[in-house]
Formats: sequence, structure tokens, C-alpha cells
Amino acid sequence: MANRIHNKRKPPSKFDNNVKIDQKELNGNITLSYPTADIKIGDRFRKDLGNLERLKGNIRDFGLLHPITISKKGELAAGLRRLEACKLMGLQNIPVTFVDTSEPWKYEITENHFRKNHTPSEMVAIKRFLESKMKREQGKRTDLETCVNFTQVKGMKTRDIIASTLGTSGVNLQKMEKIVEAAKKP
Repeated sequence: MANRIHNKRKPPSKFDNNVKIDQKELNGNITLSYPTADIKIGDRFRKDLGNLERLKGNIRDFGLLHPITISKKGELAAGLRRLEACKLMGLQNIPVTFVDTSEPWKYEITENHFRKNHTPSEMVAIKRFLESKMKREQGKRTDLETCVNFTQVKGMKTRDIIASTLGTSGVNLQKMEKIVEAAKKP
């Protein structure tokens, strides 16, 4: 532990010259704010970025929970969708984690390969939790922080709103719920 304290890495001088805020060491990597325009995007495996509107809404509501990962040369290692969503939002500086690598492609593969989606039973548990929360908050002012932050679409069922948040359809979520219930029966 003492070695880590005395052996802290410093970001490249380009980081020091451009931005001097939010710098901290995390697991041997440096996290700081960095200009989106300076992040170089090389060849990527992911070609389909999917729906960035939902991601933009999530970043707007909760902030960038996981910083973009870049190499010491400013090359994108992981977080292409997050980066593009931030650019679409007009963010000029975003949190990045600086990693000392000459092979940023390894981070793209690792981040996307070892990620795990919610299981159907976890999605049903989230659905049930959110339904009860939405029912308790029905009629409350939506501009208060205590309310669930969902985009309400006129005529859209609660089931479909929650399913959309979970990245599935209301019909699929309903099927998952039936399967979860059937699995509980002896």
C-alpha cells in the first residue's frame, strides 16, 4: 500500500496543459475531465450504436456513471456509445479514465464481452419494484426529485414504460413474468 502512495502515475503533459480538474487515481489509472473533440476514434468492432436517445436521457438524468476510457495518446479504448451520446448532447468536456496501453482495442473487446445483462427474473423483480413505486407516486408532482423519472407517453401502459426502460417490450416482459411465476410453483 505504501508503494502505491509514493508511486502514483502522472497523466501525460497534454492532460496537464488542457485540463486540471477532477484528477484522481483509481486502480493505477487516472480519471479526469477531457475535451470530447480531442478523443481519437480509431477502427472499432462495434458498428451499430443503437438508440442513443435513451442513453442521452440516462446521462442527462444521472450523469456519466462510467467514464470513457482512453489511451495516453487520446485514443478511445472503451465507451464509444457513451462518447457519441455526450457529443450529441453538446458536452465539450467529459470524465475519462486514462489507461497506459498501446492496444486500446483490448478494452473495447473486454468491456463489451464481459458485460452481463439482467436475467429475465431480475427484470421481473425490477418491473415489480418500479410498478409499486410508480403507483405510490401517482398524482405527485413530477418536478420533485422523489418521483420516478420516466418519460410518460400519453396512452402508454405502465408495463410498456417499464419494459422500454429495461430494453424489452411490454409483451416480452409479461411473458417473462409468467415464466418466473411458473418456476415458483412446485
